[in-house]
Amino acid sequence: MRRILVIVLMVIMVIGFEKQNLIYGSETTKNNIFDEEESTIAKYAESFLSKVYPDLTLKIVKSQKIYNRNDELNGYCYDIENHGVDYGYIIVSRMGDMIQVSEYAVQENISNPFEKVYSLAKKQNSNLKYYSENPFDFCVLDVDEDTAYEYNNGYKIINNYSDEVYLDRKNEPITANKEQELLRSLDGFSVISDSYAGTVTSSNMIPYANSIGFYEGSFVTYIGADYSCGVLAGCNIMKYYRCIGYTNIPYSFSVLYNALWNLMSPDSNYMVNSAVAVQKVRDSINYFGYNCSYTPFIVNLYYDYKYAINYGSPIYIAYETWFGNEYSGHAVVAVGYTQTTQNKYLKVADGWNTYLRYLTFDGYDYDVFCGYAFAVTP
Repeated sequence: MRRILVIVLMVIMVIGFEKQNLIYGSETTKNNIFDEEESTIAKYAESFLSKVYPDLTLKIVKSQKIYNRNDELNGYCYDIENHGVDYGYIIVSRMGDMIQVSEYAVQENISNPFEKVYSLAKKQNSNLKYYSENPFDFCVLDVDEDTAYEYNNGYKIINNYSDEVYLDRKNEPITANKEQELLRSLDGFSVISDSYAGTVTSSNMIPYANSIGFYEGSFVTYIGADYSCGVLAGCNIMKYYRCIGYTNIPYSFSVLYNALWNLMSPDSNYMVNSAVAVQKVRDSINYFGYNCSYTPFIVNLYYDYKYAINYGSPIYIAYETWFGNEYSGHAVVAVGYTQTTQNKYLKVADGWNTYLRYLTFDGYDYDVFCGYAFAVTP
């Protein structure tokens, strides 16, 4: 997708997207809901919608199973009605041992992404099967014709799907996205992990951070842009505030990412100066009608990070150091902390996953570790 070249065009795109009033989001829960009856999952989805949209009467009216490449049940796609009118969709999917509302759109007469993919073929058939394993990876199999219609970084049609594609996928081991693996090796992935060591002595998180699916690398790939962790971290700051009620901030990832890319101007290695990055995030949020400020941590004291999180502030963090024989860095957004008997951690949206992970605060000798705590008011 072509990037926005001037700020005026950015403004035009923002206004256009805001008029659609389309809202996306994500929520995760520890319950392994795929062990339950399908009706239980539908009730979970309706309960989620009622909490997010208490003023609407949203009901599940149609369900479709979603399978992964091993042909295992991986989720459900539900169409939504509001007082008898088609009103969007919600997708519940598996994420490891958890389940998540991975995507939803609430607006009158909008189709779910699988229907959009199949509509490109200009056909109609009720004997369909949905496949999806990663965000923005949607495949619809026309069972009668054995033809698949797929969208994964581009639309394509696959004939003789069972013979030529499905068997290959079924035998293919499910591994992490190779592009993400490369990013992890280059950007100090070793200081971020899924778990912590020791016994927790104190922990906290800013409000609702654990129920937001944050942006990660596949979102960038989907819009055809270059990955910059600093730009993506800025988008995650803005997504957090939009999800907690600052709805003038655009819901569209492409609008946010392209606009911040042009404002931050990453270098040839796709890196951005952290001081410039936070200024542009602040200026963008101010532009959308809110009062935004940030406070830099002059001295990196864990107490200050804990204080900011207890106050409800997301923190833009950039770090650099030697990892093995390579000097590299990364930018993340801290939304919580976990202090244990062994280490101090910050819970972060790492730009590689939609869920939160643990950044080691004091276990590495960082050459650079910059933190900026944000605050936004109406």
